[in-house]
Amino acid sequence: INFRDGQRIRKGQLLVQLDDRLLFCSDGLGGFTTETEMARAMRDCTPEAAVAQLVQLAVVAGGNDATVACARRR
Repeated sequence: INFRDGQRIRKGQLLVQLDDRLLFCSDGLGGFTTETEMARAMRDCTPEAAVAQLVQLAVVAGGNDATVACARRR
């Protein structure tokens, strides 16, 4: 993990319920897609399709960093 000045890891617990969807991603994805695009993909697609769609959006938007994403549905 590479940190910029002032960045810290936050840790805690999250109660995950049936049908919740989680997206973990690098700034290569988060920096080139909007929260609305992420929410729409996670809502409308399978986790695998959401990741593929979001990575493609990031690439088209000019993402030049390594884009990493993982999505799960409980």
